[in-house]
Amino acid sequence: REAFPHGALELDIEEGVFDHAQHMAFENANRAPIAAFEQQRRAAFAAELEEWKARGLLTFDASEASVEASGETAPLPSAFVASPVAGSVWEVAAEPGQTVQAGDVLFVVESMKAEFPVPAPATATIGKVLVAKGQLVAAGQALALVA
Repeated sequence: REAFPHGALELDIEEGVFDHAQHMAFENANRAPIAAFEQQRRAAFAAELEEWKARGLLTFDASEASVEASGETAPLPSAFVASPVAGSVWEVAAEPGQTVQAGDVLFVVESMKAEFPVPAPATATIGKVLVAKGQLVAAGQALALVA
């Protein structure tokens, strides 16, 4: 999971021959559960889309995505923890003033139905949390200031 957003996921590739007739037989034998899964997936996505619309999350304003644009400043030395992917902030575990260790999960960002934990890069103190649960973020966007 950690390697995926960085393009470093090791793939297990096996030699073989694709048998289309065998695949079609599998699909035909499993038609009902496949259709049920597809219906459930579409319903879940439609519900999530309606929630996004209701919360006004279907727009993205780049001026809201950077610390500079919002006028926030931080005392030096300071760094930021960034989102590895574009997506929605699924979980915020970081709190201002909290001391964290390297590897502690500070945020979880959901993108394309996958969850990406955002760990602390080093032992640090959270200075300011810049995002809220449910907020859309861009890849590389600052999620928190740390010192």
